[in-house]
Amino acid sequence: MTITLVTTVFITLLALAGMWLGNVVSNDETTAADVAATLALAVGLTAPLLGSLIIKLEELRHANAQLQYLASYDFLTGALNRRAFMEGVEKRLAEGGTSETKARLALFVIDVDHFKVINDRYGHQVGDLALVRIADALRASLRETDLFGRLGGEEFGAFLDDIAPVDALKVAEKCRLAIAECPFTPEGEQHSVSVSIGIAFAMPDEDFTTLFHQADNRLYRAKEHGRNRIEAPLVSVAA
Repeated sequence: MTITLVTTVFITLLALAGMWLGNVVSNDETTAADVAATLALAVGLTAPLLGSLIIKLEELRHANAQLQYLASYDFLTGALNRRAFMEGVEKRLAEGGTSETKARLALFVIDVDHFKVINDRYGHQVGDLALVRIADALRASLRETDLFGRLGGEEFGAFLDDIAPVDALKVAEKCRLAIAECPFTPEGEQHSVSVSIGIAFAMPDEDFTTLFHQADNRLYRAKEHGRNRIEAPLVSVAA
């Protein structure tokens, strides 16, 4: 759609209805200034009003981008939020296809051990910093194609596809070690942190809820067996 055609459309709408309310969507590199110029031609704005319109359009575009980001990502850690993570897993499960393919899908549920101690001792601000560092370390331990999300509080999730169970266990151990070997130092004190990980491998026709329930049960088994460990089907890996 050219500027001339857009302008004609606006003028026609204004003539018929006396007003127009809506969104302008462009598939090219149209800027807020381009859109504002088009509107100015349609309604005869003066230069000062055109400048104000450009600023407002940029503010709206920025606010919309922020809202779109927050709809899918956790504002603190930058990981997918629970809803977006769950939807991503459901989509990949649906695309998994055969039982042989789905046997190469793995869900990790990861929980920070004794996180309440960090919050109680150092405060929630330090606790938030710890979560950011933990999320960064976990993300760096995963592959670029893996889904990574914050499920709530100090609990994270990872979904790996096209991976053999033995290789998924290696990735989980890499995640565990990345946290255990990287203590943080709030207020000059060295504080070690560890995570427990429960793993479930997808079976044909399984959904996120079923898979999460299996991984979550194994997570709590890891907690019961001493924490800082991985629990997976037929396999237990301890520190």
